[in-house]
Amino acid sequence: MHFRVHKLTLRMPVLLTFVLVAFFIWIAEDIGTVTGAWLYPSQIDGWEMVPATKLVAWFLLMMISVVLVTFIYPPKPPDEARSPDNLS
Repeated sequence: MHFRVHKLTLRMPVLLTFVLVAFFIWIAEDIGTVTGAWLYPSQIDGWEMVPATKLVAWFLLMMISVVLVTFIYPPKPPDEARSPDNLS
């Protein structure tokens, strides 16, 4: 997977990207439940962390989303002139 920071194009493994996004969504979900924005049935008696099994659900959502978007917008190779290997 390629991403851009200003004019620089960098690479990151796709699975690492999915895991990081799923982790940050899980953290946001914990913040939402601790602030009382919503509660799960197990949190009615008192707050507890959202189960780590929700990470798997967010990870699968990321995979499905990327596959569906890839069908609509096929990936294109990045510009070679902007890669970090060609900066010198």
